[in-house]
This record gives sequence, structure tokens and C-alpha cells, in this order.
Amino acid sequence: MQTKRGIAVWLCMMGLVASCGAATSAEEPALSSTQESLIPPCTTSYFIAYYTDATYSTWSGSDYCDCGDIRRQPGTKTPYSIVHDPPRPCP
Repeated sequence: MQTKRGIAVWLCMMGLVASCGAATSAEEPALSSTQESLIPPCTTSYFIAYYTDATYSTWSGSDYCDCGDIRRQPGTKTPYSIVHDPPRPCP
């Protein structure tokens, strides 16, 4: 979905996402194309951003899915989240 990609691009441009989706930690190792093909595609579309504390000023991670793509979870999940794009079924 364009909205989620737009948010990710905006975060990258603002310098809040150091890796801009690249796997750089042990939390999310890079998947080979064979491994990605084994993951079922998303049946819902959503975008959730996670922040380091209750001020919601420092991004720590996200959880998002685009219809037909695989689920992505770069960064670190925390209790401080904002749902930017609520889940909705794919057409």
C-alpha cells in the first residue's frame, strides 16, 4: 500500500530509521528468496509504529503488511505503539 511505503520513506528521510528496512540486527536476519517464497502472503494490510517510550518521539520499530507481500517487522517492538494504518482485509 502506498500509504505505508510513504510513511517508511518519510521516516527514512527524517533520519529516524537508520537501516531503512535493511536487516542489520540479529532480530531480523535477511531472508533468501527461497525463504521468502515459503512465507504466506499477507491477507490484511496494516502499519504499526513502535517507539522507545511514552513520549512517542523516538522510533524503535514497526510491524506492517501489504496485501500479497510478506509481513515485515524491522526494529524492536515496545509497549508504545501507534496504529497508523488499521488492519483491513485484502481485496
